[in-house]
Amino acid sequence: MKNKLIFLVIILILIAIIFSVVDKKGIENKNFKPLEINVGDEFTYIDYKNKMYVLNYEMQDVNGDNNKEMIILIGEREKVENVKANSIDVVIYDTNDSNFYNLNLKNYDGKLPKINTKDVTGDKILDIILTANDENENISMRIVSFQNGEYKEIFKNKDNKGIVFTGNFVDGFKAYLSCDKYKKEVNVDLNDRKENYITNGFFDESGRLLKTESKISTTPFCRIEFVQLNEYYGIQTVQKIVGFNNDDLLDEITSVWKYENGKWNVKEAKGSVVGNLLY
Repeated sequence: MKNKLIFLVIILILIAIIFSVVDKKGIENKNFKPLEINVGDEFTYIDYKNKMYVLNYEMQDVNGDNNKEMIILIGEREKVENVKANSIDVVIYDTNDSNFYNLNLKNYDGKLPKINTKDVTGDKILDIILTANDENENISMRIVSFQNGEYKEIFKNKDNKGIVFTGNFVDGFKAYLSCDKYKKEVNVDLNDRKENYITNGFFDESGRLLKTESKISTTPFCRIEFVQLNEYYGIQTVQKIVGFNNDDLLDEITSVWKYENGKWNVKEAKGSVVGNLLY
């Protein structure tokens, strides 16, 4: 009799737990009412000067109220089927109060825009990370913090420059690279690819430079990853130092950026040719 009573108590406890979970999920589903939209739809919930289309969307709690919001990327397209969009904007639809919040991201366009959510500020609230590709498949990034119904753009268009090396070719199948920010200068021996330079008319057979106007440049970010830094995330970026075209790779710079005291600081930066930039 005693065993039967214990078994009955256990059954009743299990039933209570199941109903508690179901009831909680029911409350969550009741509160969470996203918009019925699809990628490619015209976005008509907010008035814009030109037609705006849904480029992508994500559902996450990005204001710390324990309710999911809809993060919606919208933009102009010359044709609906185009992969590139202009005047990209981000809209937050607060499913809790049914309000819309939008931010005009100035000078933001690109292909295949994506949304990520990570805490990069250390306030334990997810930030909105937007990325889009340009015609050379480089990545343009924006990061937005959203709290109390207000946006703060913490990674802006100017931040996409990253770490910049410039330079030029010099006689003897060599390249001179310099970075003002870190007071770094490097001479690179190009003899391992001299046949390519000769074929393209940059040097003659003796190593004399023929195209003196040619400059070396650094690309925007070509790869972006998120790395765990203590209790929040940093951003790892890769940039290329290129010569006479984007395929003429002289070096790659891998950097780790951390948001501290209201600005982005470089915690690591190095390349196989330019070496470690912080020491």
